[in-house]
Amino acid sequence: MYHIKEDKRCLTSAQLITEGLSDCLMEKDFNKITVTDIQRKTGVSRATFYRLFDDMSDILAFQCDQCFDQIYQTCLKNGVVSIPMLLNEFLLFWMEHIQLLEIIMKINRSDIFFSCHMRHFEQLRQCASKLEEQDYLDEYYVAISSGMMISVLVTWLKRGKQETAEEIRGILRIFLKSLLNHHGKFDISKDFFALRE
Repeated sequence: MYHIKEDKRCLTSAQLITEGLSDCLMEKDFNKITVTDIQRKTGVSRATFYRLFDDMSDILAFQCDQCFDQIYQTCLKNGVVSIPMLLNEFLLFWMEHIQLLEIIMKINRSDIFFSCHMRHFEQLRQCASKLEEQDYLDEYYVAISSGMMISVLVTWLKRGKQETAEEIRGILRIFLKSLLNHHGKFDISKDFFALRE
């Protein structure tokens, strides 16, 4: 995990390291990049690197967290007040910043994206109107949403980034409608307990 304090010097060093990684990625694959490579690109010492990051993948987690913070700020600025609006902002952002997700997928670390999505989910959901659900289901809702979003983006990548955000929202709408129609109306509080029996 990364250890970046909210002070200007730490944030500046972390940003330099992030930019250094981006520069190195133009020359070689992520798995071949070393701390020494980043040190050469940035001038940031090894001691500073290890004070901020445990390993190279922590840089990706830091970048991913920064992206989720940007999505949240964009949602606030744009007055996002519903789940469909939130979904649209989310898809548009990641479609424009797909390079980070491509790297994460290439090194088989989708857990980085999943964990960041889980950490930031409540923050993002506060932008949209509150869903009427029980507290005991929140963890399931977050996990399902996080898993679904990464799967959708990965599929979009594999298909050559053909669909627009609006088309992806339509696909999700059709899928969820089909799921509900197949199983009938799902009363989340009643049916959850039936599943546990």
